[in-house]
This record gives sequence, structure tokens and C-alpha cells, in this order.
Amino acid sequence: DVVVESFGLVLQFRREVGKDILLANFQAHPCCTGGTQKFDVSADFIGVVRRRVEAATGCDFAYLQGACGNVNMVTWWRGQRVFGSDENEPYGEALAAKVLEAMTTLRPIDGTEVHVRTRDYEARYDHSQDALAETAKQIYAYYVKTYDRKGADKMAKEHGWNSVHAAGSVASRAKYPVSLTQPISAVSVGNVGFVGAPYEMFSQSGLEIRDKSPMGETVIMTNCNGLMGYLAVHEAFRHGCYEVDNHRFVEGTAEELSKQYLEMLQELKEEQAK
Repeated sequence: DVVVESFGLVLQFRREVGKDILLANFQAHPCCTGGTQKFDVSADFIGVVRRRVEAATGCDFAYLQGACGNVNMVTWWRGQRVFGSDENEPYGEALAAKVLEAMTTLRPIDGTEVHVRTRDYEARYDHSQDALAETAKQIYAYYVKTYDRKGADKMAKEHGWNSVHAAGSVASRAKYPVSLTQPISAVSVGNVGFVGAPYEMFSQSGLEIRDKSPMGETVIMTNCNGLMGYLAVHEAFRHGCYEVDNHRFVEGTAEELSKQYLEMLQELKEEQAK
């Protein structure tokens, strides 16, 4: 038998045999970059959290990426944003402390029955700028040729990172097919719902799903069983941002998927009541 306890970002599965299992759902990107350039990828802070929590509790621990985009630990140096993997240790220790603090106020969730819903979702690629693809390709090639990685700061200062990424994105989208089919899923354990999203979800989408979910607690898991990249919300398209410049799919995909998840969660809730 499993008893699920929850307080915000922490779920504890109590087991009669074997170690208890702890799940932490935190809305931060699991990747950070090393040095002063955004080319070295690390997820070291997750290892720090796991070791710290497992040592303190004796439980097995898993980190679930939450509903947020690129929220990395950063260092401000001389007024510039510098990405540094040297902050993995204090960042991980701070997050582990929050997990352990949350465990002091765990509350039981009714029921342990497990239900699952899966669907294949067909997302349409954005081909609205295909006519600009060749020009964008030339612009991107010019940037790469003129400013190598060592000159990335100069490139960003003169043109802005967004313009560089946008040119590359426009050029690459012309090669995409009409659509991409990806599996989406929802699972319930008692009154706790889990949403499996194969993309990087904006916090607005995650908050909407959690606020409207019929479940007692809802855990958002992004980059789950697939990788569609960023899916920006309508508001982001109006203002523009890095994620919009790099989007692959038509505007409105994020909102449509949120509706799909809420439908599946409602189906799970109704199945529990039978």
C-alpha cells in the first residue's frame, strides 16, 4: 500500500517494503551553463539536492522539472549576467533545505488508486515565415561566420541574442513537416494528478492547469516523453521574447494543450468517483 502525502512541491510515497519515495516538483530549468558562455550544459544542482535529501531522510528521491522555462542560476558580475556552474552546490543545498522544510508539514491525501490517461496530440508547425527562410539562413550564417563563440558578447551587443536565434529558427522551420504527433499523458494517484508535457511549458500555462485542475494536488512534469521545445503563450507572442523567437509551432498550441490536460484530469476525477 502507498500513502501519498503532499505539501506544494513535495510528495512522499510511504511503502511497507523498501525505502519511501520522495518526489520534488520545482519550477526551475534543470540545466545551467558553465563559464561565461551558454554552451556548456550541466544539471549538477539536481545531484546536490538528491544526495542531501536522501542523506537526511533515508528515502529514494526524484526531481521533477516543473512548469517554467529557462530559469537558471546566474551570477551578476560588473552589471552583466554571467552563467556559472560554480553555483550548483549552494543552489542545490538551498533547494534541498526547502524540500526538507516542506516535509515537516506534509498532509495525507485520500486514496491510492492509480488511473492513467494518454493521448496523441498533433501539433502544427509554424510555416508562416517560410518565404524568409533563405534570407534568414544567410543572416544566421553571417552571424556565425563573423562572430564565433569567443565573440558572442560582441554579437549580442550589436544585434541581440534574440535576433540571432530568430534567424536560425526561421531558417530551420522551413524544413519541418506539416505537423508533429507527440504523446501527452495524465496520471492520478489518489487525489494527486500528474501532467506529462513533452515540451517546456510557460509558468502561466502551469499555473492555469494547477488552478483549474479538479485534483487536490497537481504536479506538472515538462519535457516528459518528448521534446517539442518552448511553447509560448499568447501574451508572450504579443511582447516577444527568446522563447517566441525559437518557437516551432503555431501560436495557440500552448493554450490548446492546456485544455487537453484539463480534460484528461477531469476524466481521471470522474473515473475515481465510479
